[in-house]
Amino acid sequence: MWLEENIDENSPLMKRVEFVTLQSCEKRDTEVHYKNVSRKYLVLDLNDGKLMSEVGKTVDPFGFEEHIHDKFADSFFLARVWAEKGLAERGRRHIRSLYRKYPEKFFDVTFGKSLEPVKCSYIIDEMTSQKRVCVKEDETKGLLAPMDEYINKIKAYEEVIKQQQHLIAQVTSENKDEPRPYLIIEEKTGTI
Repeated sequence: MWLEENIDENSPLMKRVEFVTLQSCEKRDTEVHYKNVSRKYLVLDLNDGKLMSEVGKTVDPFGFEEHIHDKFADSFFLARVWAEKGLAERGRRHIRSLYRKYPEKFFDVTFGKSLEPVKCSYIIDEMTSQKRVCVKEDETKGLLAPMDEYINKIKAYEEVIKQQQHLIAQVTSENKDEPRPYLIIEEKTGTI
């Protein structure tokens, strides 16, 4: 595909490359879809002659006239203007033919009067990651089962403690009904 292999790191087109990360979340009754898209793209304005001549330089020439455009691109003033105009037209044709063949590689497309793209963004590289999380009740109960088990153990332990406290209270209340002195003093009556 164009620009994925053909672009040079020193090319002026590399300065125009942009990056964006799009995150989306869609919730349904039974599941949630998460989607992350990391995109490397190039914003193109087909009316910008300088940009289109740079695009034209990345396309291999076909025919005598296009070879001459490549040769005169770095020549004297009048020849360079003529060559850049030809390179720009080659770049426009290339972008339009790419759009016809691979419309999924373009986004934010603006069309002109002739229904040809005038401004667009070309996706050089795109990474997509998706994640699906189920939110059914059965599955959430399955996830919460250890927590419910722990709570039930705590409640059972609380019941045992309450029963012990109740038994202690009963035993201590019987002792309170029959007061028992700590010291017993006996008096003896009798003769000596």
